[in-house]
Amino acid sequence: MDDHASVESCRWARLTIQLPYPVWLDSEDTPWTCLRDKEPRPLEDTAVCRGCPRWEPRRVHVAEFQR
Repeated sequence: MDDHASVESCRWARLTIQLPYPVWLDSEDTPWTCLRDKEPRPLEDTAVCRGCPRWEPRRVHVAEFQR
């Protein structure tokens, strides 16, 4: 696992408020959600991401920078 593993840099983590209804309704209580499993999993504590064995770095799409 990467030394910089965190919720912000994980491929599977998303801001809950950016997810579809009804998941985003929980964004005030759980700002981050893990999408690694079949069902979205709200993250009560983002510190678990640092030790997660399934953590993967977020991929940057080149198209995002070619505007």
